[in-house]
Amino acid sequence: MKKILLSLTIVALLFAGCSKENDDSIEDFSSKYVSINATMGLSTKATATAFESGDVIGVYAWTGSGETISAGTEKKDYGYDGSVWTTLNPMSWTDLTTNYYFFGVYPTSDHVIADFTADPFELVANQITSDVLIATYVTGMNGSNAIAVPLVFTHSMAKFTINLSHGTEWTTTPTVSSVTVSNAYDNATINYITKEVTPTGTATDISMPIVSANSEYASVMIPQSISGVITIVIDATDYVYTPDTPISLTAGKNFILSLVVGHDGTVTIDGDSSKTKIIDWTTATGSGYAEK
Repeated sequence: MKKILLSLTIVALLFAGCSKENDDSIEDFSSKYVSINATMGLSTKATATAFESGDVIGVYAWTGSGETISAGTEKKDYGYDGSVWTTLNPMSWTDLTTNYYFFGVYPTSDHVIADFTADPFELVANQITSDVLIATYVTGMNGSNAIAVPLVFTHSMAKFTINLSHGTEWTTTPTVSSVTVSNAYDNATINYITKEVTPTGTATDISMPIVSANSEYASVMIPQSISGVITIVIDATDYVYTPDTPISLTAGKNFILSLVVGHDGTVTIDGDSSKTKIIDWTTATGSGYAEK
């Protein structure tokens, strides 16, 4: 797994200028289509430093109010081929005066959103599909404006990293079979207007994906407060760490917990205070351009 990265990807929906000289239909205007100028400011992808060929973002547009996403929301997927962003049947203005509002999501899917304020989400082992990035533009824009509509993407999820080291009493580096976080939520609902993620269902045990065998385990996680124990299995033996206080996972932040596993069965926080910390996700840059 590549580095999980900090938010703030700027995606601009670029609308070419519309000038009307008579009462003819908008069909007469070559600028009726919505094209996308997708520029990465600070990369937000969980698994890469920039958009890669094959990436797809979903862009939603609706009318009415920026405070409520209407049932008539239109969605278009824009795919990146490593050079440009393209889409089939691009969005177009219905007229030059109706205000439109937008939000974008990465990654996109065929999932139909029935409730934009409480869309069900389930954490999966795949880092890409669990890394949900959301951008909104709810000021209102209409087809008479020849300016870009900015969509600033931010993480709606958190990251949890567990680093392991082993006491000097180990003669060799032990083989870690698994690292499990207990009493954590793997289901939630997402509000695409407020970008809030609310844990739902029953807390469970979450197995942490391997980043580096025996030493680093990390996962995209639902933002939450985790009060359960962390269990490290070595040679069929459970080594358990019990936090003094709940672990608070915040959207867009990486909670790094560094633990020392003792041969006597004890698990303690690394004495180096700089190794256990909360940081922003790593930053990176890149760019891409999409045409209609």
